[in-house]
Amino acid sequence: LRLIMDNVPARVSSIDRDYKYRVVNRHNEEWLGESRNAITGRHIAEVVGNERANQLGPLLDRVLQGETVTTERELIQPDGELRWESLHFAPKVDGEGVVTGIYAVHTDIHDQKRNEEELKRVNWMLSSHINNTPLAVLEWDRDFKLVRWSPQAENIFGWISSEIIGVPLDNSPL
Repeated sequence: LRLIMDNVPARVSSIDRDYKYRVVNRHNEEWLGESRNAITGRHIAEVVGNERANQLGPLLDRVLQGETVTTERELIQPDGELRWESLHFAPKVDGEGVVTGIYAVHTDIHDQKRNEEELKRVNWMLSSHINNTPLAVLEWDRDFKLVRWSPQAENIFGWISSEIIGVPLDNSPL
């Protein structure tokens, strides 16, 4: 189990009902700069700081009520930086169905989120240019069906987008 946890590309831990770490993997050690022996048995606020503990607290409370929580959040890091993380928290349940703790998986997705935001920005800019250019802009998909018909194309060719979008190139009135 230790080998599996240490080789999962995420920070994995087990936290008890008192919000104390019981098990952490090597990625947690590297992220915190402390050994697992130094982390185990300590309260999360003591290990990751009060601000991060306060950010995570409401989610962890829900897990202790039996809910599995999966979300993406921008969280404070030990060095004070804000970074996006994918979080998955699952209740640790004993044989009688009692929640005894939390399984936690944290994955850093900061670069992915920044790339998504940049892609959205660039796509918005491109769409803005296409919608405001004096030229007709037409776009076909890989099956040669028309997927974009700019407002200026309507003015130049006379068809509105609902009449021409989806028409294959070989059946096009163009």
